[in-house]
Amino acid sequence: MSTAFASTSRASSSFPRPRPRPLTSSSSSSLWPPPAPAGPPRTPFEMTTLSLLKLGSLPMDRFVQNNPSEELEGFDIPLVDPANPHGYSLDKKGGDDDAAGEWEDDWRNVPESEAARYLRSVVQRIFGNNASVATGAGKDILRYEFIDELGENRKSCILTVTRPNGATRSYRTKPEFSRKSDAKLAAASLGLRMGAVPFLRWGEESGRARLAKLDAKGKSKSEHGGEDGNKNDGPSHGNSNGIADGEKAILEIENCCTEWRAGAVIPQWVYLIEQKLPNAFGCAVKISLSPHIQRTWSVLVSIDHPKKSVAKAACAKLAMEEGILEYIKHGDGLDAPRPALPGGGPIGGNEGSIMPSSTGPVTLQAFYAALPKPMPEEIGTKSNGELNAVAWLNNMVQFAKGSRMTVTFHWHTDAKVGLHGCLLRLTRPDAPSQSYLIDAMFSKRADAKVAVCLYACSQGFGDYIRRVAAEVDARVTPLMRRRCVEEYLPALGAALNRVRHGLRPEYGYTCDLASELFRSLFLYSFVFVFVLFWGVLGPFGWEEAARVGDFAGVCRRSFLFS
Repeated sequence: MSTAFASTSRASSSFPRPRPRPLTSSSSSSLWPPPAPAGPPRTPFEMTTLSLLKLGSLPMDRFVQNNPSEELEGFDIPLVDPANPHGYSLDKKGGDDDAAGEWEDDWRNVPESEAARYLRSVVQRIFGNNASVATGAGKDILRYEFIDELGENRKSCILTVTRPNGATRSYRTKPEFSRKSDAKLAAASLGLRMGAVPFLRWGEESGRARLAKLDAKGKSKSEHGGEDGNKNDGPSHGNSNGIADGEKAILEIENCCTEWRAGAVIPQWVYLIEQKLPNAFGCAVKISLSPHIQRTWSVLVSIDHPKKSVAKAACAKLAMEEGILEYIKHGDGLDAPRPALPGGGPIGGNEGSIMPSSTGPVTLQAFYAALPKPMPEEIGTKSNGELNAVAWLNNMVQFAKGSRMTVTFHWHTDAKVGLHGCLLRLTRPDAPSQSYLIDAMFSKRADAKVAVCLYACSQGFGDYIRRVAAEVDARVTPLMRRRCVEEYLPALGAALNRVRHGLRPEYGYTCDLASELFRSLFLYSFVFVFVLFWGVLGPFGWEEAARVGDFAGVCRRSFLFS
């Protein structure tokens, strides 16, 4: 084919087919730039040729010459804006019509019933009609997640806005809706009020470089073996039955993810280690149904887990007992197994994080900005402006007095980039534990600790503490207290007075074995030091020692029952 127009221009049957003259270098130079026609074109081929030349097309022989100076002659190629790679302009002054920028002044006043459609139209204006491909990762720019764990009529929605560079913002509604459509409209309206449109247009300059994707193969230091790992983990001969049950539980969890989630959800296993216990491991498993619908189960580092396989089996058994299969099936309101979607990638590991992992450390401010807003709880700040999340969590735990709750933090490290993550675990006697896991994305362990506290706050930690406190208070109701003070105690005192004047009831209290042992050791150590000083200062007989021993026993009994 001698020209670039032969395949696109065909003469109609009603016109005589002309014999096109080959465009040589001399003839093509006469057509570029397109000359002003002396008269109207006579044939459809001439009309098509002139139209293509006006649009900036280049004849084939000119293209083969590979002369950039001539190729770009007459062209006006605009540079691509990294913040707007598709070239859509939303400025009022830059558009040809005023309608392209009128939305800029009234996006805060959009009614809630039109919020979702309006936000979708804004995305199409900025990134084009194919918005799901604009992020470059197969993810939608606007993603709605529905949470109905609190009940049928207490649904909430989380709107996640993702820019092409990976930066995200999330907006969460209150759990007060009975229909998902109402929750979706409320989330879209909340996003508009909290600045989703400016974020879509301009993003955040400070967060672009830190939100690039991390290699999907990156895992924790202890997952790779590293210095403290054991690459040849085999089954423990001392606990073979437990290992077999744990391996069966692991297989059931993976099969459930495949059957109900079509491989789109994979469990993320993270191993925990402690420097003081070189031959002990812990493990945590996180199921991410979406970036904001996640749950974690964990077992602590213990000498009962001398290998990673033992810790993983114990974690799988605990997760099975606490309902991990039910969560995989119906954690986000799914009623039936999801069919396989073409091109749907797995959600797990770094892909299931609240914010995408980065090749470098993530700042606390960037992590906090990616959490759903508004936050369920009001977290104070320090004098230097830093978030005081750890103190807030400690205060919330103190709020549930009598629950005997234990809070522990465990860190894990990414061996490739040297970043830290953190696991927060809450343990109560005779109650399921609560775990919150943050992926390794921080350069400091202190930042990871603050981040996991912020994440726990966004996941409803405050509501959980209030439920626990209500359970503790419900053991002794106000009616029980009032009747005890007004009826039972006076009746008991009157009965004792009839037996003997001045007789009072004696009350005894029970406590945990660990607390009793600690108090006993404290008292006996105090008596030992007292006896030692007495022996140094003066003569000390065995009778006095016996009396001191009896005194210690009396003190111990009175201390335990106080």
